[in-house]
Amino acid sequence: MRTVHGLGAALIAAIVVGAFAANAPAQEKNFRAGSAAYGEAQKLYNEKKFPDAAKAYEGFTRDYPGHASRDVAYYMAVLCYRYANQPDDAVRVAQEHEKVIGKSSYWPSITRQAAEACIAAKQFKRAAEILTKLVGDPAYADRYSLYSSLHTCYMNEKEYDKALALCDRFMADYTGPAGRKAEILLRKMDILNVMDRAAEMEAVAKEVEKVVPNNVMVGQAWEKVGYVEQQKLKRPANAYEAFLRASQVPGYLNADAILRNGCYVLRQVQPVDQARVAQACEGFLKSFPDSAFDAEMRIALAGAYAALKDTQNELRARRECDGLYGKTTLGPDILSGIVNLATRDKAVLDEGVKAASRLVEEFPNTPQAEQALLWLAENSPQAADPAVKKALLEKLVARFPCGNHAERGARLLEGMK
Repeated sequence: MRTVHGLGAALIAAIVVGAFAANAPAQEKNFRAGSAAYGEAQKLYNEKKFPDAAKAYEGFTRDYPGHASRDVAYYMAVLCYRYANQPDDAVRVAQEHEKVIGKSSYWPSITRQAAEACIAAKQFKRAAEILTKLVGDPAYADRYSLYSSLHTCYMNEKEYDKALALCDRFMADYTGPAGRKAEILLRKMDILNVMDRAAEMEAVAKEVEKVVPNNVMVGQAWEKVGYVEQQKLKRPANAYEAFLRASQVPGYLNADAILRNGCYVLRQVQPVDQARVAQACEGFLKSFPDSAFDAEMRIALAGAYAALKDTQNELRARRECDGLYGKTTLGPDILSGIVNLATRDKAVLDEGVKAASRLVEEFPNTPQAEQALLWLAENSPQAADPAVKKALLEKLVARFPCGNHAERGARLLEGMK
């Protein structure tokens, strides 16, 4: 025999089931209508009609509050307003979502899209305020991208102290790939540079080296140090060491160009340490034998040895350069270098005669050939024979009648009569 209580419970259950059964068709009809409305909004989105799509998604959230797609519709509305360059509406819908639904699984993404809409509109301060909410939410997974966007806001607002603090916070909190940490450290170096705290950049470069040893980002870090040492701190020797470290990183792009700049910087030190310049150029040639700067560095090496009055090494450097590039457009300058060396040191006079003779024969119409004819007439042992000397001077005057040395050649000829 059923109790009163049992009968009451059965009656209530029957009423509830009956009510659901009665409402089921209406609910299904409403769900279908909502899905159709969502589909129309999606169609507009696919057609890239973002302003219309945003309104359609937003209308869906109001008209079908119980629909399963309401949360994602808020996200899509904000995304469309972002693409439509309507940051005010993006922020408004994001705020409405937080108020109506709260911090659902879509809240971080909706908040982020609202901030990105502001960044696209160059409303950096407003975007930073929105992004700061996400920084404080440990559940937000894409930390690097989040910090990058917030960094962009602070830098554009010239809030460098906040940008610097953000870098330090990232380094303390982030547990993802080391490469991301290195990228943030490179940004930190840029901030220090902007803040005129360039002297602190070397310590950060060393930190990059610890985080990602032998990575190309290490080269980037030391290159940054090199340029601030050269241009801001005016410490050429330190700049060279930084450029050298950058060039030694395996796989670093344009490493030869970086070290070439380092060798150039050494020549800015006053007084110039020519021995160090020579050592740096020798190191370059060993490290980058196929570099596009090979000829330039060989000429610089010969110049350093010339300044040191190291005849044998200068001659070696110029001979090696001649062997590689003597038949090219660089030939006249290379051969002239050997002639000038012979002028300074008669011990290599024979080398000078050979180089001058080649200038006359291989590059006959160049200014260097004109100078070589005069030099041979005045310096070569063969010119001790008056007939040889006269022939050289006549060739000079005939070939270069308006040249820089034509007048001197004519005078010397006149004196031989």
